[in-house]
Amino acid sequence: MIKPLIWMLGDNHGNFDHVMETVKHTGETPAAVIFLGDLECQSSFSDCISDLENNGIPAYFIPGNHDTDSAENYLNLYGDKLFQERNLHGKVTTIAGFKVAGLGGVFRGQIWNPDSEEVPEIRNWPTLVASQNSKRPNRLHLEHPTVEQISRDGLLRKHSSTIFYDDWLNLYGQQADILVSHEAPDCHQHGFKAMTGLAQSMRVKWAFHGHHHIHRNYSEHTAQLGFQAFSVGFRSIVDQYGGQLTK
Repeated sequence: MIKPLIWMLGDNHGNFDHVMETVKHTGETPAAVIFLGDLECQSSFSDCISDLENNGIPAYFIPGNHDTDSAENYLNLYGDKLFQERNLHGKVTTIAGFKVAGLGGVFRGQIWNPDSEEVPEIRNWPTLVASQNSKRPNRLHLEHPTVEQISRDGLLRKHSSTIFYDDWLNLYGQQADILVSHEAPDCHQHGFKAMTGLAQSMRVKWAFHGHHHIHRNYSEHTAQLGFQAFSVGFRSIVDQYGGQLTK
């Protein structure tokens, strides 16, 4: 019996129907699916993935930059009851027997430019919150901001999908089989050495990213990278070995 595979899902931007359509078209039921960011849930995440869950397919994700564009997008994902359980960002999770590391969001220069050799002043979320509080009157301080408070604060909401230095550093050197990210390694023209270095430090065999809306197998870079890397296109689906299920 062939073991079910994990499916990697490119930026879907509000459309979830194509995933179950692919299940029906291929006759294959994946062990799990992983959204690579920019879900843009138009209702709660739980509601968006209900067809998958009802068919025994657990859905995981990492956030993308557009998941914090609006209060609605943010609350539908970050405020969902499954957020903590299914969010792979900043940790290593065992899925279908594979160790999957996740780094969601994007690099933003206001927080951290990974191409700079300097350690940023704001290196984690608590430091950002403290920095913002220092600019507010005491009555407006948000010591431990709730999801609802963050949704109404444009800057905090935006940086909920920003990669902080400590997010990257905390993963560095851990061991995993697969790295999923929104940002690309530097084999992509708009990718980052920090992503390549992270994957190498974790000794992953495969790395998948979204964000750029193109499908690409970076096979020509495998020897140099030390791992197989794939860009998963807009509403595209590949399996954990890079096999393309949709165009």
